[in-house]
Amino acid sequence: MSTLIAPAHACGLGIMAADLAAHCEPITHVVAVESMPSAPRVVWPTRVSVEVVQRGSQPKTVHGSTVVFIESSLDVDISGFERRVFVPMWENPATGTEAAIATDIIAVTKHAHRVLVELGTASDYLPWPVELKPMRSIREVKTLLHVAGSFGHEYRKGTPEAVAIWKASGLGFDGYRLVVRCWRQPPADLIHLADGVPGLDILHGFVNDKDELFSEGDALLFTSRCEGHALVPLEAMATGMPCFATNAWPMNEYENDARFLLPIGSINRIGTGSDYAMVDTDRAGDMLCQMLNTSSEWAQAASIHAYKMASRFSWETLGSAWSEVCR
Repeated sequence: MSTLIAPAHACGLGIMAADLAAHCEPITHVVAVESMPSAPRVVWPTRVSVEVVQRGSQPKTVHGSTVVFIESSLDVDISGFERRVFVPMWENPATGTEAAIATDIIAVTKHAHRVLVELGTASDYLPWPVELKPMRSIREVKTLLHVAGSFGHEYRKGTPEAVAIWKASGLGFDGYRLVVRCWRQPPADLIHLADGVPGLDILHGFVNDKDELFSEGDALLFTSRCEGHALVPLEAMATGMPCFATNAWPMNEYENDARFLLPIGSINRIGTGSDYAMVDTDRAGDMLCQMLNTSSEWAQAASIHAYKMASRFSWETLGSAWSEVCR
């Protein structure tokens, strides 16, 4: 039986960890590391036992045959485990305590795997799965959804770019809408930026149910500057939701149609293997305007295409391999 160590709050890493616990029977115990007490909590599957430890407290010691730990979650003494599987979700996973004590490292994007190889850290590559939902019937795109998250890392999700793209597109004057979903109360600078922009709605409050979240739009506008895995667009595509995403990894690993990849204005290297990509908002606005103001026939084909792309990364396709990793 295996133990999973992961964040306790519902960030991307925590949500991914909950999916892993739900789909991999070898995992029977979870140690959830609490670092953001006011943030929404991960909903863990009822079949696993869960204990919460506070970050920065005295390390808790756990024992067993296999431990799986996810990205910067080690306030736990895992020296008692024979097998220590590190699942890095970011592009520079080979420089840190986690990689140093791992017996196995599993890269979940091709880019991360390439960085690991370049840095001389042995690694396996296994894509991260998502749960395929019944495919939505999208025949027309009238509302775009941008998921802003919690505004971490100075708007890492590119929310100011999403607003600027919307302004540049002029689509709000043609009856289209952009919904910006924020996990918490939006900062004053974002409210000011969006003030008076036609067709733009800012909603706040955490939405745990993915069906409810993605029902807020017909297509996703994902303008993230830097991602470890880009779970949101992959989950959206797994419902058949078309996704306009930054043309940078790992988004362009999931989506190979240039019509849905937002052009880059600048890329800055911020670390070993780390690219901070900024969307060219004027060009992206023109791209959206041309796409949405043409015939609506593209929407249904785009929905089928998105679902097909996501199916390559489904739990049905990859679940048995992940169960073996966690065994």
